[in-house]
Amino acid sequence: MKALWGLALGNFAVGTGALVVAGVLPDIARDLGVPDARSGHLISLYAIAYALGAPLLGSLTGGFDRRRLLVGAAALIAVANIVAALAASFDLLLFARIASALGAAIFSPIGAAVASTLVPPERVARALSLVFGGFVVATVLGVPLGTWLGGNFGWPVTFWFVAALAAGATISALVTVPKGLKARGAGFRPLFAVLKNHRMVLALSVGVGHMACQFIPYTFIALILSQRSNADTNDITVVLLLFGLFSFIGNIVGGRITDRFGTTVTILGGLFTLPVIFAAFDLLDTGVIAACIMLSVWGAAGFSFAVAQQARLVGLAPEQSSTALSLHASSMYLGQALGALVGAQVLRGMDLYALQWFALAGALLTLTLFLISRRQWRGR
Repeated sequence: MKALWGLALGNFAVGTGALVVAGVLPDIARDLGVPDARSGHLISLYAIAYALGAPLLGSLTGGFDRRRLLVGAAALIAVANIVAALAASFDLLLFARIASALGAAIFSPIGAAVASTLVPPERVARALSLVFGGFVVATVLGVPLGTWLGGNFGWPVTFWFVAALAAGATISALVTVPKGLKARGAGFRPLFAVLKNHRMVLALSVGVGHMACQFIPYTFIALILSQRSNADTNDITVVLLLFGLFSFIGNIVGGRITDRFGTTVTILGGLFTLPVIFAAFDLLDTGVIAACIMLSVWGAAGFSFAVAQQARLVGLAPEQSSTALSLHASSMYLGQALGALVGAQVLRGMDLYALQWFALAGALLTLTLFLISRRQWRGR
């Protein structure tokens, strides 16, 4: 159990580093003299690096001791964020973000695979819920706190904050993760085996769509809240705090529902809720209170999906669980990259109000993909 908590702490650092940039993006764009749309590359290129790095690095490091990899990955995240905090140019900051993404691409999927091997099969979903819960708690505490620090003391302080979290995760992994753990189904052969299975690719694509539709608006959430809800830095911090709190609740409840009723109930619940949320985005124009309510519901629905999706993939490919979870992590970040890129193009060619309708279309497409995938796997 100590190892699970240690892995959760690592995901807390990873989650904070991945998501907190959205809260300080307008400040970075202003200070470094880049357009708002280009500043979104700090999120999209981070996500692309993670998406490509997770399966490739997972396969290349299949024979390595899991603890050493986790410690090294957390240390890389810490160093990369120190470089980001000291960056005087946008290009250097972008390079540091990519390096941090590669560290995260090693840590999170390996952490999930380790967690799934430390518990009996009937408790896998709860173990994954706890480990992934670190990422969710990052949205509760890490992202709002990092946003507040950046808004009040300058955006470099945000990266110093992430570096400190990653340093703590390095020590935690060293102390709590058992020695001698090896990957199940590691290497390029199982990676190619999963990718050649069109049913698994479709199952993974559900995760891509799920994240993409959310990151179309989330990438520019600080801009949306400031312009549509007239929110200041403190208001944005509160809204993101509520988003994170209800994400945490959704993650825990999603794990328990999945263990009791199976993955389909949890996944469908989240996928049916997201289109409703995006369709109701006009309520953001009424003020901060409406924004608090909207993002609370969004957080709960969005994060209930992740545990169920991971449990589903483990169930569909139990002998290749490490590879499947690496690809799941890639699908999440590929979705983030796709959503951020689409959002940037929409913002460049249209306006903030158009983001919600592209998000709505993406959510409906994702729901359709899951229904097709479920039919292919005969209800699984």
